Amino acid sequence: MTDMLKKVRFALRQAVFSDIFEEPVGELLLKNQRVRLIVFDHRTEDIIQWVP
Repeated sequence: MTDMLKKVRFALRQAVFSDIFEEPVGELLLKNQRVRLIVFDHRTEDIIQWVP
């Protein structure tokens, strides 16, 4: 199960990403690479950011 979780990425709308990851706890998660994300523009469906 642990190996499977290492491969999971969460897709977030750009606005949601900004709301969560501009907060101190969100910045800490990004800094410590605790989450893997794909940030997208919901209107164009373009990927804005890929967080490894």
